[in-house]
Amino acid sequence: MEEQKPLEEKEQKEEPNRAGGAIGGLILGLVLGYSIFASSLGPHMNHVRELAKRAMCAVNLNGIGKCMVMYQADHEDVLPPNLHTLVLEGEAGLKMFACPSARTERSPTRDLADFREHCDYIFTLCGQSAADLPSDLLCGYELPLNHNQEYLNRLHYDMYSEGARDMNRFRAEIQKVNDFLAEKRGGGQ
Repeated sequence: MEEQKPLEEKEQKEEPNRAGGAIGGLILGLVLGYSIFASSLGPHMNHVRELAKRAMCAVNLNGIGKCMVMYQADHEDVLPPNLHTLVLEGEAGLKMFACPSARTERSPTRDLADFREHCDYIFTLCGQSAADLPSDLLCGYELPLNHNQEYLNRLHYDMYSEGARDMNRFRAEIQKVNDFLAEKRGGGQ
């Protein structure tokens, strides 16, 4: 006759299978939970990345401003004729002229045509004597397309850089620069 094993032995053989299934279920639950958590953070992380790019863009503008001050000190208190001059005279590195949020795929090069095509910043006071410039005058700004036209970093002549979403204020600052330059040329009202 066949000997019957005690009931306790049968249960012990089945338990490891149940424990393995429970661990597998736990791991699957954790992976699924992590996936849901990570997907919910996606939009937030994109926003955080964009904030970091805006900050780096402001740092670039501030660096350009400092390079303009160094140029001005070496050239009888006159600002450079263009941003490219800062590169040619060794005052600034090329990476400084590329906004991290810009759609350009690379930094500009020393070649003038390439520099103009790939530079992400605009300089408003080309070749001006610094003697009579108002400190709050807009000196430079980034291309409005850099941050999807939602945000714009600006640099004032007193080297104060700021960013804002208010495009109307930006237009008013550009108009102030245009009025100032027209008055200096004798074309003011």
